[in-house]
Amino acid sequence: TIGNIVWAYNGVGTYWGTLTGAFTGDLPRLSRCYFISADNNVNYYTVQKIDDDTIQLKIQNNTFAFANSRLNQTFIEFLYYPVPL
Repeated sequence: TIGNIVWAYNGVGTYWGTLTGAFTGDLPRLSRCYFISADNNVNYYTVQKIDDDTIQLKIQNNTFAFANSRLNQTFIEFLYYPVPL
């Protein structure tokens, strides 16, 4: 584990995750995934690196509008594989 990411609400469907020095290196700038929410609708989220300390999580509903409360009962796993030297 890299540690406990501190999450902050940053607007409708947008959250910032902060952990000092956790996102260093050549990380993908944007990752997109879809998921089925508790109400059986398809939704989408993107994770974007902001800087070495911060990532942004954006959640969109099935019409691609930013939305709150879509990740209820949804598991997200962040995997980070450092590039070998």
